[in-house]
Amino acid sequence: KYLTLKQKVDEIDTQLRELKAVKHESERDARFSETVKSLKRLFPGVHGRMTELCRPSQKKYNLAVTVAMGKFMDAVVVEDESTGKECIKVLLS
Repeated sequence: KYLTLKQKVDEIDTQLRELKAVKHESERDARFSETVKSLKRLFPGVHGRMTELCRPSQKKYNLAVTVAMGKFMDAVVVEDESTGKECIKVLLS
């Protein structure tokens, strides 16, 4: 009986850790989205995040697009270099 209870506790602990990670990522994503919205208000040359702009027409291509973009999935797309530099100044201040 002890072993089955311990196994259930371990399973619940694993689920709890996974849910905390999802919550943390969700909060991070929300903060990032708010930051991009602010940049869009400040600078007309800000188009948005790569994740918003590059959505595949079919869900089966989501993984391929994610792998192809790699670390640039959260990149902010801007009109030109000067807009990018101004965004960086705002983000660093």
